[in-house]
Amino acid sequence: MAPVSTNPAASPAKPSSHLLTGLPAAAGIAIGKVSFLRRTPQIPRCRKVSDPAAECRRFDEARHTATLQLNDLYEASLKRLGEQQAALFQIHQLMLEDPDLNQAVHELIAARGCCAEYAIHATADKLCRDLKAQGNQYLSPRAADILDLSKRLQAILSGHRDDEPGLKGQGPLIIAADDLAPSETVQLSPGQVTGIITSGGTTRSHTAIFARTMALPAVVGLRRQLDAALEGPTVVVDGTRGEVIIDPDEATLARLKENPASPALCTPSQDEPVSCRTPAPPGRAVTVRANLGSLDELRLIKDGAAEGIGLFRSECLFLKERELPGEERQYEIYRRLLEALPGKRVVIRTLDLGGDKLPSYFLPEKELNPALGLRGVRLCLRNRELFKTQLGALLRAAGHGELAILLPMVTSVTEVKACRALCQEVKKDLVARGLKFKDEVELGV
Repeated sequence: MAPVSTNPAASPAKPSSHLLTGLPAAAGIAIGKVSFLRRTPQIPRCRKVSDPAAECRRFDEARHTATLQLNDLYEASLKRLGEQQAALFQIHQLMLEDPDLNQAVHELIAARGCCAEYAIHATADKLCRDLKAQGNQYLSPRAADILDLSKRLQAILSGHRDDEPGLKGQGPLIIAADDLAPSETVQLSPGQVTGIITSGGTTRSHTAIFARTMALPAVVGLRRQLDAALEGPTVVVDGTRGEVIIDPDEATLARLKENPASPALCTPSQDEPVSCRTPAPPGRAVTVRANLGSLDELRLIKDGAAEGIGLFRSECLFLKERELPGEERQYEIYRRLLEALPGKRVVIRTLDLGGDKLPSYFLPEKELNPALGLRGVRLCLRNRELFKTQLGALLRAAGHGELAILLPMVTSVTEVKACRALCQEVKKDLVARGLKFKDEVELGV
């Protein structure tokens, strides 16, 4: 890929100061060589077409291809980042179906007889300017989603695939860019990239959110301080203070490595915990528990950083697997989760499948309202053997820790009673099979 400068500054001269200040986006310290993100330029020219109707069809075909790509990204992100962050790529899929967005592109192609690449760029550019003009701290960062989709569609139409970030050099690297698209951030290699610095972005941007989830120290909003001349030297990224030290001396490096008061040093070989402790007003106790979607995320809260698991989304296990996980597979995961947090309360949610959350091997029934219809506890009660398998695994694992079972999407007392009755059936089955389990387990909604 051809190198493209992400620096807004006019002069390429290296800053005289060795300290850059920006916004602290993801806590921790990372040390590495700066590598600017390489992208293929994607500002298309307004090429005229002879058949606007055919060009509209070409755009629609690109949308279909983009949907498939985003689904692959969702599956990859689900394993690495968990359901909450992976859901972004499902949102991008929904954006591709936005009738207003698609109509605007079609109308521009028809009115100006221009190519689909230019129509997409022009439409996305206008939408982004409109969002930023509102000055809303929550809506403005959403412009990054529109730009990401726009670049994806243009890449498909031009025959390029720019999903994977182009980086120069071997790890450990500090990736530098104007900003990172969600699809670029999620595909950063943890063995190669140890930190992120950007000229743009905010602490609420997807770059910041994904960096925190991936435990990559990040400083954003460096503006004109971030210059292409910085590529090559060793830098220190202090994501806690929002500082970037350029070409630090040996004394500085030694201090950072030896000072126990410094934030945890992040290297490719270390998985450091992220502290979840929250100060409380005098006389009030605040319990902070983690929200997890996989065992991989345990590394972020180990060594006492959280006071248990407030919610473990068990459906993530089913969404990751290519076939229905059996009782032994589920038992092993729940057991490992409980044993990793001895003496701490762990709340595991039973399957919250249905609607837009269904694994490929699960055939749903068509519904008028899939969002609030046959999902969660209702879907489980409709598929009793599936539910009994999970309950069996949970009851067996309960003997290894402080387990509480949460039933999702409950709408009536009848559903809770049905679940309790099913638990009794499962206990009788476990006794018949000679398997150990915990008889009294907290069950709630």
